[in-house]
Amino acid sequence: MTVINMIKSDAGEAMHLFEVMQKHGVKCSLEMKHGNADPMVSIASAAVQTEYVKGSDNDTVVVSLNDVNLAFPLGEYSYSKFISDIQIDIAIASESHTAWFSSKAMSLEAIAEAKAYVDLAHSLIVLDKHEQALIAYLRELSFDDLLDANMALLDESDRAQREAIQKQTTTDRREADGFRERAGNLRELAELLGLANTDYRAHIEATESETNDAGK
Repeated sequence: MTVINMIKSDAGEAMHLFEVMQKHGVKCSLEMKHGNADPMVSIASAAVQTEYVKGSDNDTVVVSLNDVNLAFPLGEYSYSKFISDIQIDIAIASESHTAWFSSKAMSLEAIAEAKAYVDLAHSLIVLDKHEQALIAYLRELSFDDLLDANMALLDESDRAQREAIQKQTTTDRREADGFRERAGNLRELAELLGLANTDYRAHIEATESETNDAGK
């Protein structure tokens, strides 16, 4: 039997790990247990979603597996995690019970993304007033505005990619590499701009969910 040494975590990292599972379409199992007793709740495999809900008295982390919604108010639960080469385990514990989440097998890319979490609250990143203004502005933009901005960036990315292909066959390869890098940078910028906005994320997640349901 393999013994897993869980590592102390927090609500922010736990949400990040669940979001990585969701992004990569990795299903998750759940066992809600009290001590060594048999599980009170058990789910073998389900799609996972997470949400941060602000409250007047206390904020709450909500984890959803299919139609089961589990609420974990901040301050009432502790968090721990273990990330192996192929899987993520998360434990969310109170004085009375523990919720054990285990992902199914994950790709190397997904595991690397899971391990790349940065706790901004305790990092050395200092934002100046211009960066703070940009973040605040991104949060307030509507879905339609961000969609227009993203489409423009993606159009420029595609144009740069076409230039890279053309330069690859007609001129210096370094110039082609420059256009290829520009294409990748613009595409990543478009993705990050969208993910930084709650309204945009909600629209995209709803569309992906409808697409997945239609494909079943």
